[in-house]
Amino acid sequence: GADTESAMGGRKKRRTHVREENKPALSKANNPKSFVFRRGKLGGILEDLEKDIRHVMEPNTASSLKESRKNSLKDFVHVAGPLGVSHFMILSATHHASYMRVCNVPRGPTITMQINNYTLARDIANNASNYSAPPGIFKTPPLVVLNNFTEGKHMRLAAVVFQNLFPAINVKTVKLATCKRIVLLDYEADTEVIHFRHYHITAQPAGVSKRVRRLVLKRDAPSMAGLNDIADYLGGGASESEGEDTAARVVLTQDLSRANVQNTQSSIKLKELGPRMELEVTKLEEGVCTGQVLYHKYVSKSEAEVAQLVDRKEVAVALKAQRKTEQEANIQRKAEEKEAARRAERVRQGLPPTKESRTTESDDDDSGEGDDDDSDLGNDEDDLDVDHRDDPLSEDDDKEEEEEE
Repeated sequence: GADTESAMGGRKKRRTHVREENKPALSKANNPKSFVFRRGKLGGILEDLEKDIRHVMEPNTASSLKESRKNSLKDFVHVAGPLGVSHFMILSATHHASYMRVCNVPRGPTITMQINNYTLARDIANNASNYSAPPGIFKTPPLVVLNNFTEGKHMRLAAVVFQNLFPAINVKTVKLATCKRIVLLDYEADTEVIHFRHYHITAQPAGVSKRVRRLVLKRDAPSMAGLNDIADYLGGGASESEGEDTAARVVLTQDLSRANVQNTQSSIKLKELGPRMELEVTKLEEGVCTGQVLYHKYVSKSEAEVAQLVDRKEVAVALKAQRKTEQEANIQRKAEEKEAARRAERVRQGLPPTKESRTTESDDDDSGEGDDDDSDLGNDEDDLDVDHRDDPLSEDDDKEEEEEE
């Protein structure tokens, strides 16, 4: 135990560090981290879905991230590196459809999916008879299971993107007690739709009636005031069918809970948490939403057209670099012209072209005032730096939202 009785009868704390065997199988530094945010003029209609997806990605996501329409996509990319963020999940909407983009930061690829239908977690909770979402289950990341992602190169690449969204597990060292949730992605080849589901994993002792489980699992014993014997409680009520959950029974290799211990049979059940989505892959591209298109569901181009687009992109990049160089040269030229005009004005007034620097013969008071002036100038420069950092990028990011129809 970590505590021992002291001489005064109280408890004295001896050890607070975490034991080596209780450490997670995978270091948190290697876990993928994500930003979930909305973009575009109509992104506000997906605010509730954004909250649910952040809940799914916990604890390795920024649950309280506050985005602004002034922030461009480059703003998020710039802060992703220092914060260790590896993935973006971007929600957007047009007048015709809603979309979700999953980006691997900073080099890509980016997968764009149309959200055909979705159901929020609160709607699932309202329609479920035994909905349960204990807060403790969101302290560990979910497992991910992919099914039927073998049709075409674009779906195999999509499978890799989804796998990298969640931490990898080592089946030899993983602790069963940390496996609280699971994300299931099932691809239906006939309709080309990905079904997204989010479940809570529960385990119950197998071959035991509900009343016995209630005695074992719950810390508060049920009231038996109206019974003459405990057998009346155990014998009352219908017993569960022994064959109903045979396929879901497993033999535990580790202690899972107070009632589910090693080398005993437990029945594994899934309870849906939400959200529920139907996704359709429409585009795959290199980079973060700006690279060469690898796959497009509705648009196909010949090799000549692709080469023409690549050449056009290279010309645009070169033109942008040229304009940036010209802009820097113009800024430098205007600064020199301004300095020359200032010197000419001083000569016209009979003053030296440049201000004389302070000499060492000035008294202490004058030097002190100079220090104050320098400090004020430094503060002004700091203010300019802050204002410069707070200015949003001038690039218009909304044009990315109207790309698929």
